[in-house]
Amino acid sequence: MQRADYRKIATSIDAHHMTVGDMIETLQRALIVFQMNYLDIATRKFLPRKQKKFAFSDISLVLALRSYIYGLTWEDLVWEIEKIKPHLVENLITSTAIISIHEPYRKEWWTRIGYYYTENYEIDLVLLSKTEVQSYEVKYAEKAEATRAKITITKDDLDIERMRIPAAYLLATTPKSQKIL
Repeated sequence: MQRADYRKIATSIDAHHMTVGDMIETLQRALIVFQMNYLDIATRKFLPRKQKKFAFSDISLVLALRSYIYGLTWEDLVWEIEKIKPHLVENLITSTAIISIHEPYRKEWWTRIGYYYTENYEIDLVLLSKTEVQSYEVKYAEKAEATRAKITITKDDLDIERMRIPAAYLLATTPKSQKIL
């Protein structure tokens, strides 16, 4: 998932940035697209004017759109999945985290989940609670690099002391919020 803003998206689709904002807001209310805002870890405040990250609620939507836009055959799509698998896993982890805490009209997910970046690094997922800020970095590769996040989500590496958890384990054990369908 890459950072973007409404103006960048608007330029690429030849639309006004306010129209893009309205479209994304509609998709977010329908729980189709999730817009994550920058979360300043030091102040614990979301800064909506900074770039945003977007995730789809279902990664099959990403694949369907890529297949349609690029005219991919089934064989091409299988190769495409392998090529972008780390990005798909990051999207899946993000959407799973959002769905696990979202309680409509009570604890809206966008008041508790964001992302963080500096010039030197980015943290994919930051969860804000009353007492702490929990950070997650998705490193879905054979050899996961060191991260600045509290928890690193890896491909296969399980190391409790270094807070490294395999993506499959995290996805299998994260409960879905009982407040949404």
